[in-house]
Amino acid sequence: MPDFHYIPNNVYHWGVRPILFSIGHINIYAYPFFNLLALIAGLSVYRFLKKESHSDENSWQSSLVAFGAIFGGMLGAILLGNVFNLRNFFMTLPFSLFSARTITGGILGGLFGTWVVKTVFGIRGHFGNLFAPALAIAIAVGRLGCFFRGCCYGVPTGCGLGIDFGDGIPRHPTQLYELFFMLGLFFYLMKKRKTARPGELFIIFGISYFAFRFFEEFLRVSPHIWGLTVFQWISLFGIIVFVIRYRRVLSNRKP
Repeated sequence: MPDFHYIPNNVYHWGVRPILFSIGHINIYAYPFFNLLALIAGLSVYRFLKKESHSDENSWQSSLVAFGAIFGGMLGAILLGNVFNLRNFFMTLPFSLFSARTITGGILGGLFGTWVVKTVFGIRGHFGNLFAPALAIAIAVGRLGCFFRGCCYGVPTGCGLGIDFGDGIPRHPTQLYELFFMLGLFFYLMKKRKTARPGELFIIFGISYFAFRFFEEFLRVSPHIWGLTVFQWISLFGIIVFVIRYRRVLSNRKP
């Protein structure tokens, strides 16, 4: 499975373990491997929660919303992930469709995708409580791929947590910071699912992730615009969107 994820300055030996293992002459790359594992983990949690909720009557509705979330999430992740790498994106098509993705774009794209599906098919139910824990565990697992590949790396640091990703400079392992945060969020959402209002867990997930990402960006290497990184601006926008959505859910207003 090829790995076309972007790395700094095309450093050949960049990453903790970009090739996870080999089967004969076939290299299994860490980034796509853990992304596939993340997808499996997320779908497994989603199926468990769906079965637990006994939502057979609205099964077709939740499936449509899930499709909209996945398609919109993939589209948003690809678009925002490649906006600063358009030249490489078009030069490596179609493989680039599977790399240079960003979680922030995926979450916003998924939210937009669910809105489109619910609007087109007149679906009024809230299914976010099924998606939120699944997304949290998927992001946590996926960050292992980022860590081993060396993407989404942090700024140089002198603290004992620094890791050399290939340039001889200890850097913040921001991938692991996010992994542990998302694991904690996953367990919190799973614990709260019994008492949460319909759709509430997804709003908590969105606000929590974008707030965390905003502060994490101070430790990450990212392009800046007007004093903040690009993803900090996206995170602020995401927080605003989810806060508005949160007020609607708690007030039982229609989405």
